[in-house]
Amino acid sequence: MLENKRRGVRCMKDVWLKHIRADSVIAFPRDYTLYRRKLLTTQQYLTSCDIAHKNRLELFTSVYSDYEVENQIVSELFYDIDVEHDVVELINKLERIISQVRAVYSGRRGIHIHVDVYPVVRVTDLRYVSMYVAEMLGIADIVDRQTLGDWRRLCRVPLSYHAATGNRVTILNTTTNPVLSRSLSELLSEKYSSRSTNYTVRMSDDVRETVTALGEPPACVKFLLGQLESGHNLSHAARLHLGAYLMKLGLRPDEATILFTKLPDYSPAVTQYQLDWLLKNRYNMYSCRRARELGLCPIQPANCPYYPSPNIFFW
Repeated sequence: MLENKRRGVRCMKDVWLKHIRADSVIAFPRDYTLYRRKLLTTQQYLTSCDIAHKNRLELFTSVYSDYEVENQIVSELFYDIDVEHDVVELINKLERIISQVRAVYSGRRGIHIHVDVYPVVRVTDLRYVSMYVAEMLGIADIVDRQTLGDWRRLCRVPLSYHAATGNRVTILNTTTNPVLSRSLSELLSEKYSSRSTNYTVRMSDDVRETVTALGEPPACVKFLLGQLESGHNLSHAARLHLGAYLMKLGLRPDEATILFTKLPDYSPAVTQYQLDWLLKNRYNMYSCRRARELGLCPIQPANCPYYPSPNIFFW
């Protein structure tokens, strides 16, 4: 019986160590708890986990260690997904994805998804990478976007507890499919070594020429620009999509407003405010699938060279 107990403790420690990927990168020091205290060694981390588990306490740890943050190295991508009502329904809906990646039930109304990337990849824009992979996995429309691109993000530790509900943070899957993990590593490395930053689009004479690169704008952008030139009104979603593209292209908000002057309900103040907001929040364009659903794209997404999302062609 004592041996079984020891084996259970070793099993829990293996889960916790896998959570911090001790064999992939230098895992310490790292932050833990909402007060951002420092853990310097593996033993400190395991002791904290053990105390939290025995006393049914909450426990948080940083997704990335100091080493990863300082060197901009990604060994995993983290996604927080919440629902208003039935979390079981959410888990069933995401069964295909959960079966391929590390995932835990948060203890209340959501799940945390950890997509391991191995070999590790050096990145400069974590938000871009996170959104790109979310688009590939088909979860871009349901993830909490505030958590994307946050190098100092904290997440709940498996087998700890949620204070509000008393529920345990339950492990749904302990590993990322090795084939998926390696494929993502190779894909992201290739994208970062070959991706262009800007694309050319015809502008009015009173708008400055932007830095350009080879290539044509996405079909959705050409479609919306054509709508503008023809004097058609654009939906709110269309304006956000086009505005986000113009900001990524390198225009200033005061320059981009000129393109919207042909709108029947054009308002300089409102347009300027919206473009300022898009730039400040680094707002992304819609994915190809979502753009098609909103009637912003005239072609089938699979036929677009920017599929699954035009955002992947911008830093």
